[in-house]
Amino acid sequence: MAIIANLPENYNTLSSVSFRLQIEKLPHVTYFLQTANLPGITIAESTVITPTRAYPVTGTIIEFETLDITFIIDEDMKNFMEIFQWLRAMSSTEDLGEERERLQSIFGNTSLYSDATLTILTNNMNASKSVTFRDIFPTSLSSIAFESSVDAIEVITSDVSFQLRDYVIGDVI
Repeated sequence: MAIIANLPENYNTLSSVSFRLQIEKLPHVTYFLQTANLPGITIAESTVITPTRAYPVTGTIIEFETLDITFIIDEDMKNFMEIFQWLRAMSSTEDLGEERERLQSIFGNTSLYSDATLTILTNNMNASKSVTFRDIFPTSLSSIAFESSVDAIEVITSDVSFQLRDYVIGDVI
């Protein structure tokens, strides 16, 4: 009888293709998105030293892995350029006032950070969970390889890694 009491309510498994990611500063990336990850989370333990032995206790500092995405680059390179310009604006060696104006013209504000939402869908393509990433910013954008000696034309993709301040997972209401 105990086995029957422990059966799950939902037998469906999580699907790796049922998701949407929207990044406020990158409206041209969402449609072409191919992969996204839910970053891992770790908490380091501390050690308490006593006269007889040292023993581990829970730590207090949480660390998040990076948010990594892969997207298809559109023909006009709008999505690639959004990220490229964001990275350039963050690391500018030019006049800061000019870079702030460039950020304003590109993104509508001068913030170097953006929020993002990963919506996880059920097998019926209904929203199930919402992951809100706070204060993300890109740290790397992969290169683009052009090659004329291929037999079949393949789409060109790019990879981006983001650091983040925090994320929370909640049910979609």
